[in-house]
Amino acid sequence: MRLISSSFLFVWELSVRHPGVVLVLVGVFGEIALEWKSTKGKLAWLKKAFWIMLIFGLVLEFREAAKSDLEVAKLEKSNLELRAKLQDRVITIKQMEDFIFLTEKIPKIPIIVCTGQTTDERNMFAIQIRYMLDKAGFGVGTESLGADVDYHSAKGVRVIRNLLGYPKGVGKVNQTDTMLYFHSTNEFPPAITGRLEQTNGFGRSVLIYTNKLEIYCALGLVFNEIGISCRGDEFPSLVESSNCCILVGEKSH
Repeated sequence: MRLISSSFLFVWELSVRHPGVVLVLVGVFGEIALEWKSTKGKLAWLKKAFWIMLIFGLVLEFREAAKSDLEVAKLEKSNLELRAKLQDRVITIKQMEDFIFLTEKIPKIPIIVCTGQTTDERNMFAIQIRYMLDKAGFGVGTESLGADVDYHSAKGVRVIRNLLGYPKGVGKVNQTDTMLYFHSTNEFPPAITGRLEQTNGFGRSVLIYTNKLEIYCALGLVFNEIGISCRGDEFPSLVESSNCCILVGEKSH
């Protein structure tokens, strides 16, 4: 029954896309059906043979039209995927509103946002991350980075000039939008001191203390909650002891 329904739906969609082919096929088939029995004489068999060839050709044309539709659909899908890859990352108003809501009960501390001196897309996304943090009440972190880190500031974002590669094998294959990096002797991820408050379909963090690493980790959870991928790892050469930062990565493809 399901196969019949699927076949009928396919034929119907094809008829909508190619009404001319369907009308010609139905018209020819109807005309032949009406004249089949009345066709007599020495050349009747030849006429009927041509009719059969005509119907067979129209059926093949119908099949080619279906194949063409499938190829066009695949091409459109590929174009959409390519367009999505080429499109810059953008933080939507909905994401920003959700971020402000989800961080409402997280203690507000200055947050360091970094990026590498690579692409304009990466730097613009970092500026959007910084703007979202500002709107949520998190100030701009002023703590020092690693002793050998060379950077300049642009709109509250630290653009690192000498950031080469990714630590601990973090490459383009498993790269995320943001990385939470820290320099700590404590276990990671830490046992966040607080609880999750279920509200508006979200698990909102309610932190009791103001431990810096816990707050950064809570922000990482919020990033993932609103659709900005984030993970954490150690990067001692990037941040000084007992410090943290959010590093915006290249767009993954």
